[in-house]
Amino acid sequence: MIEFLNNTFGIKNEISVPILISLIVFISGGIIRFIIKAIIDYFSRLQIRNSYRNILKEIVQKCKLKAKHTELFYPTLNMAHNDDWPLKFTRIAYLELAFQQNFNSIFNSFRILYKFRCKKKLRQKAFNKTWSVLEMLKFYENRILVDFENLVQKFTKHETAYYSHLEELRKQHDEFFQPFSGEKINIVDFPEKEFDYIKEQNKIWAGWQSTDEVTRRFKSKIFIRLVKPLYELNLKNQSIALTIKQNNILLAAIYEYEEMTKILTVNQRIFYGYFFNYKSSWKILEKCLKIIE
Repeated sequence: MIEFLNNTFGIKNEISVPILISLIVFISGGIIRFIIKAIIDYFSRLQIRNSYRNILKEIVQKCKLKAKHTELFYPTLNMAHNDDWPLKFTRIAYLELAFQQNFNSIFNSFRILYKFRCKKKLRQKAFNKTWSVLEMLKFYENRILVDFENLVQKFTKHETAYYSHLEELRKQHDEFFQPFSGEKINIVDFPEKEFDYIKEQNKIWAGWQSTDEVTRRFKSKIFIRLVKPLYELNLKNQSIALTIKQNNILLAAIYEYEEMTKILTVNQRIFYGYFFNYKSSWKILEKCLKIIE
């Protein structure tokens, strides 16, 4: 090699030897730096991939929990339910962490890996799908608490008005029947039709009061056993003056009850949607995780 340099460039050993040594050192140094950088880059990409997979696994677990909570919650959105609404809020904390990562770094770490593996297109598609699901989960997380607060606010407004009208109904009933308390109502004191009407109304009130003291205060029980029967009775006896004032109260109570029913019906569909989306999200992420492993 030295002789070749000497003959080619017309130089002596004193010059060619240092040049050769320098070239060897330079090339060796470059190769070593390249190897070191390749090793560092390899472990860096490995760490990024493992970190991303671990984040996805944590999100899957939280999605399962969210799906369970919303599955228990949405069936309670009906007028027959009288307990507290059991919606538990659990933030998907790792979702925020996922979006704090550098997308390009994550993408490149998987892209380089897939160059040396089969089903390259399927793996890339699965990787892209994970980010699509994460975007959707971010949207759900930003909306679910807002939707719950809107539900409570709107429902409470109509529920308060409903019970207010029921209190008016009770007072109106007490005012009319108070003079007859403990007394036997004589048929001769009323026109026959009015007497029959009073007996029927008293029977409705007695039937409602005979129910369990706790359950008879439930919204649906009051509506089914008291409000609706009274309104139907009044429709059959519109010629009786007593029905006019009472019907105004009953109609107002019926309106509030129907509004509460509408609110719960709409929100049952909304929160079923949350349950379905959380459930489908963790299933898709689990499937994608197996593909990108």
